[in-house]
Amino acid sequence: VEVTIDLLRDRIEPAGSAAAASDAVLLLRGESGTGKNVLARWIRANSPRAHAPFVVASSPSAWQDRV
Repeated sequence: VEVTIDLLRDRIEPAGSAAAASDAVLLLRGESGTGKNVLARWIRANSPRAHAPFVVASSPSAWQDRV
């Protein structure tokens, strides 16, 4: 999938906005270097919890067998 501005605007931003508005706990999965951390920080910054503590858990080997 080619990542373009249109893809970001049309698919990822609406999903991120919906996630930011919810009270759900999120697990972002994907290949290394795909922007999961950037998306997580954007969702948090646009949520009511923007001023709460933020924790990043990155442990690929631990998650591989469980997810």
